[in-house]
Amino acid sequence: MEKKYRKLRRAVWETIYRVSLITPNFYVLNYPIAAAGFFNGNNRFPRRVSSQSATINDFIFDRMIRNRWGYLEKICVDKHYAKYIASGIAGLKIPKTISVFKIDRNTTADDILLWIQPFLGRHFVMKPTHSSGKIIFLDKPLNRKTIEEFLNFSKRSYFNIGRETQYYKMEKKLIVEDNISTGGELSDYKFFCVRGKAIYLQVDVGRFVDHKRAVFSLPDFKQIDVMYGYELPENVERPENLEKMIEIAETISRDVEFVRVDLYSINGDIYFGEMTFSPCAGSDHISNESWAIDFLNRIKAESAPKAAIGGRFTPQAARSFDRQVGG
Repeated sequence: MEKKYRKLRRAVWETIYRVSLITPNFYVLNYPIAAAGFFNGNNRFPRRVSSQSATINDFIFDRMIRNRWGYLEKICVDKHYAKYIASGIAGLKIPKTISVFKIDRNTTADDILLWIQPFLGRHFVMKPTHSSGKIIFLDKPLNRKTIEEFLNFSKRSYFNIGRETQYYKMEKKLIVEDNISTGGELSDYKFFCVRGKAIYLQVDVGRFVDHKRAVFSLPDFKQIDVMYGYELPENVERPENLEKMIEIAETISRDVEFVRVDLYSINGDIYFGEMTFSPCAGSDHISNESWAIDFLNRIKAESAPKAAIGGRFTPQAARSFDRQVGG
């Protein structure tokens, strides 16, 4: 019975995806497609953001289907460009980009294998610039099936999967970059920021083995009594450089209303991960609804616009970077 249910579930989601492929990017059409994923995670349909019972997930859902993104948000959803935006911040290291490869629906596993051939056996990783959750370690044995599965995943768009409109018509690329891990499992430090103020920290541990997650208030690093999509880890130690990571996350986020800034701390060094504007498309289940409501209220309280950082995040700067890296 369970096997039949899983098969039916896959068929339903595949049907929704195929419908999404041919559906234009309009709010009234985005809503029903995205609402399926929202309902799956939250066991209810989205609430109006103006409602007193609206939560952080309702806020994420609303902003992702309305397609009212600023230029910076559209740039930084691409991991390749986001590195450039984050570069130059004191105390922040950026994983070195080794190579970038554009893909489309005609790209084959043979194309990828040929491209990564010079990098095999070296301490590099390969991942999509336009999505998350899949990574290939190039210093480990690979087979064709692994590459085919990775490529099929990478050809999909988060716009078509969940109507995250910042990904609409986004160019798909693969990136090879330095593997910043030193052998052990990395902990992800994900800072929820509103107009340059970090209000919560999400810590993910064991992402590729036994994924668990904890959420902390800032700056006191007090754990919140909530399960946010995953079970709670037994213990998460306060990172020694937490204050510096908060400072970096707040610097990166000063020009946007809401963003999750992902960082890594390795042997005291802080590395940039990515910027996420609609975390999990608002579909990660939150066990503590009172906290989820308070989260949105914090965003509303902090979201008054501030002055932008002059000159740094201009379209001209992005195009210049694009020419430099040959993207």
